[in-house]
Amino acid sequence: MRNADFYVAIHYFDQNYRLVGADTPVHVNTSMDWTRLQGQFIPPPNATLVRVHFHLSETGTNGKGKVYIANPKLKRM
Repeated sequence: MRNADFYVAIHYFDQNYRLVGADTPVHVNTSMDWTRLQGQFIPPPNATLVRVHFHLSETGTNGKGKVYIANPKLKRM
């Protein structure tokens, strides 16, 4: 990546689909080869739905990068 950030954003919703919280458990701003990234998060007690977003964002002029996501998993702890 050059002039770019990658992050995982998690949004929590209640039973009426209202946003009740958010987390960003993974943030990377350096280039690397294949690696395992993991993070832990605790949803709000009233969350009934979780959306996971993968973002690659330009942070400066001519920002670029590639991100490959293989086998993403959520596991209840």
